[in-house]
Amino acid sequence: SLDAVLAVSVWSHFGAGAAERWLAEMHRLLRPGGALVLTVQGPGSIAHYLREGAIDEAGASAAAEALLASGHHLVQSFGPDGDWGVASPEWGMAYMTLEWLLARATPAWSLALHEPARIDFNQDLVVLTR
Repeated sequence: SLDAVLAVSVWSHFGAGAAERWLAEMHRLLRPGGALVLTVQGPGSIAHYLREGAIDEAGASAAAEALLASGHHLVQSFGPDGDWGVASPEWGMAYMTLEWLLARATPAWSLALHEPARIDFNQDLVVLTR
């Protein structure tokens, strides 16, 4: 059993199914009381990428609308060769709300910390405890 797992810019790439499966795997690996420290791309990330010119207004609007509708949005952004060899329909640029994440994490996990756009004014910092 592990005391903690650090996953920076990992959940920010998972499709919905992969995000849920990896939450279950982290729960299996962490000891009771252990912490999962992760980052996710939420609404603040959409604003960040729009400011930086990494997405256009149409992309930002589509991501925001999807977050409002379902809480999760995956963009296939890496092309057919994938991201550093990872080519999967469950891997891209993922945005999720805290509510979406917690709906899948609780009651197995408890929210210990949430700081929106904490990492570089972009990704949300989330700490879940088992």
